[in-house]
Amino acid sequence: MNYRIHVLDYRFQIMESHDFVARDDITALDKGITLSAVNPIEIWENRRLVARIGMAGEAGAERPYISPDRHTKRAA
Repeated sequence: MNYRIHVLDYRFQIMESHDFVARDDITALDKGITLSAVNPIEIWENRRLVARIGMAGEAGAERPYISPDRHTKRAA
């Protein structure tokens, strides 16, 4: 599946974006966690928000925020 990672600045504005292919949401989330060590990120699959990671000031910011309306896609 095709995903996009948005790397955000301290104002949560998009600094850069990267397209990549991952087998499923969990694999995409693993990649996002490695990229979020410095800046917060969002992971999208088309128009579906998969996760927000490292959003300072949000409840549970130390853990990935997973979109509540998502339908996790896993490889068969």
